[in-house]
Amino acid sequence: MRIWLYLLIALVFLSGCVSQPAKTDIPSSAECQKIIAELPQIIADNTKEGSRLFYVNKTVDGDTIELEGGQRVRFLEVNTPEKGMKWYAEAKELTNMSTLDGVYLTRDVTDKDKYDRLLRHVFTKDSFVNAELVREGFATVFIVGNDTKYASLMKCLEDEAKANKRGLWSAVNLYNLNLSVNFDAVGSDLENMNGEFVVITNMGKDIINLQNWSIKDEATHIYEFPSIEISPYSNITLYTGKGDNTLAELYWNSKDPIWNNDGDTAFLFDENGDLIASISFP
Repeated sequence: MRIWLYLLIALVFLSGCVSQPAKTDIPSSAECQKIIAELPQIIADNTKEGSRLFYVNKTVDGDTIELEGGQRVRFLEVNTPEKGMKWYAEAKELTNMSTLDGVYLTRDVTDKDKYDRLLRHVFTKDSFVNAELVREGFATVFIVGNDTKYASLMKCLEDEAKANKRGLWSAVNLYNLNLSVNFDAVGSDLENMNGEFVVITNMGKDIINLQNWSIKDEATHIYEFPSIEISPYSNITLYTGKGDNTLAELYWNSKDPIWNNDGDTAFLFDENGDLIASISFP
């Protein structure tokens, strides 16, 4: 089994399709200190005299609000837990309390998403709400397309939340598990979609039962694991397409590809809803 593990690790490094966490665009610790120190000025610049104040009708969830008049706003560069997931309520409450007295909205490149929601950075007089969600561990960084104005700030705040085990990151490294993702599916049929897969490797000495664990992308695709065990120094592969489950291979049976080739993150949650591991790519 150890020999197989070493072969797997070698293949991960040699394969051009299997992603590893992107590190080149993550600011250094010293750079992050400077970037985070600029936060008060960022807030002041986006709430200065003459800026339009919008009043909020309701908080839809942690990263979405509805303005008076009914227009919905989706927060840029962040993604909060879906309803029913751990930390959903905390994220929604932070957003609700932060926006009671109105918000200032700024756009980046894209005006609206496919659901006709405004894509905005959301500020109050004393808060950058998008950033605070990440700082408290109630949101993960979610960069789409060219809307990257505060990407470095968000990544720095996410690293700070991870280091301090806040919110979503409170259980990371509880298990010695590694993730790798092959996101290069070919075509749209289920057979070819098995070119997409996630490999979960148990690097520890204990058997781990994944029953009721789940894996999620940056969007809303969620797979829940059946009762299946990963022995020490072995792995399980989850394919996007169709097939018959075995003790080492599982199939999502999705009708569409899951992992975005231009960038995505795989999140692994345990049965309590705690985030155990994640990997971003490409």
